[in-house]
Amino acid sequence: MSPGVRHEIPLDMIHRRPAFVLELLAVALGVDTSEYGDVRVETIELNSIQPTERAADSVTSVSIPQGDGRRLYVIVEVQLKYDAAKWWRWCSYVGTLMGRREQPVILVVICPEPAVAAGYDQAFQPDHSCLILRPVVVGPERLLHMVEAEDVLASPEMATLAAVARPNLEDSLAVARTLVTMSDERGPLYYSYLAACLPGPIREELEKQMAVTFELIDNEFTRRWEAQGRAKGKAEGRAEGKEEGKAEGLAESVLTLLEVRGFVLSEEQCATVMACKEVDQLKVWLTRAATATELDEVLGDA
Repeated sequence: MSPGVRHEIPLDMIHRRPAFVLELLAVALGVDTSEYGDVRVETIELNSIQPTERAADSVTSVSIPQGDGRRLYVIVEVQLKYDAAKWWRWCSYVGTLMGRREQPVILVVICPEPAVAAGYDQAFQPDHSCLILRPVVVGPERLLHMVEAEDVLASPEMATLAAVARPNLEDSLAVARTLVTMSDERGPLYYSYLAACLPGPIREELEKQMAVTFELIDNEFTRRWEAQGRAKGKAEGRAEGKEEGKAEGLAESVLTLLEVRGFVLSEEQCATVMACKEVDQLKVWLTRAATATELDEVLGDA
């Protein structure tokens, strides 16, 4: 998984479940956010002149308790390494958004690495300036330790980020085994993110033990994708024959799962998968797609 994807998955978590922003605020500020609500993902360019360089990673807004219709805007940034230039950009983000909306703004910075979190966990005040910027930093120590299945299912986002930020085999396995039982596409996506971010030795052992888990749960993880593919190929299957329709459904599943996990296939690779009529080969690709960290691990020389 590329650094770009490692940066984007935590932001994708917010877009998939905006209420996750309230959980981040709760752990970072140590406050009860249960009375906040109506979380909305906002699409706001914070600088119209340079939209590519001056677009915040994520902007959401939430209703404020007893706020007479006022809303709190939350900018979320993900930082994988320390970059001093970010301070100036964040001043621009916060100031621009506050001026446009005339509402309070909080900057939340997710830092999976302890050293990066420590670097940003301070106030920034430029010389000869009245402005003071104090970001809310979510580092490893502030992410909740969640390994029980009930807790992981309640917030797979928090559980996955914590497992990534504080990597160890026991916790990673506990979270991964619950992620593969999830009934929506977040399961494979978050599992992929977790496995890709773990140190090599932990990732290798995780994948070995998860191979056993797949057998124990009757391969439920990939069965969902197989069923989804069969549904897509159902109409074609009636016309072209049951076996060929099943093959096309499996091929669709392979491509869908790889796309959800962040892999980018060439047109030639997509065509190869869709042209394959060997059900057994497609099942092999589908199983590999659930755990692979590199595209070559799935398709090999295909």
